[in-house]
Amino acid sequence: MTKILDYTKPGSIASRRTVRKKAKSQKFDGVRQRGTQSFRINYKDAEGYRHWETLTAKDGVLSLEDAAKVRRQRMADVDRGIPVSSKANTVKFEELAADVVNDYLVRLQLCQ
Repeated sequence: MTKILDYTKPGSIASRRTVRKKAKSQKFDGVRQRGTQSFRINYKDAEGYRHWETLTAKDGVLSLEDAAKVRRQRMADVDRGIPVSSKANTVKFEELAADVVNDYLVRLQLCQ
C-alpha cells in the first residue's frame, strides 16, 4: 500500500521548505544604489554591449532619481546615434591600426 503525502498540512515536509524570497522591487529599472552616495546604472549601447557605470556625488548625482535621469540621458543618446561610453578616451585597436596604415600610405606618396 502506498502512502500519499499531503503537502498542504502544517508541519509537513513541503511546508518546512525554505521559500526563496522575491527580490525587492526597484523604483527605477537599471539603477542600483551602492553604498550611501554611489549609484550604478546599467544600459546597452547601439551595438548591444552592456555598460555598467558608477556615478557618485562628484558626477553631480546625489539621489536615486538623479541616477535614473543620467541613465535616461545615456539611453536617449544611444537612440540618437551618439556614441556613449563611460570610458570616453578608449579607442579600438582596429581603428588605431587603420590610422597607422593610412598615415604610412600618405607619407609614402609624399616622399615620391
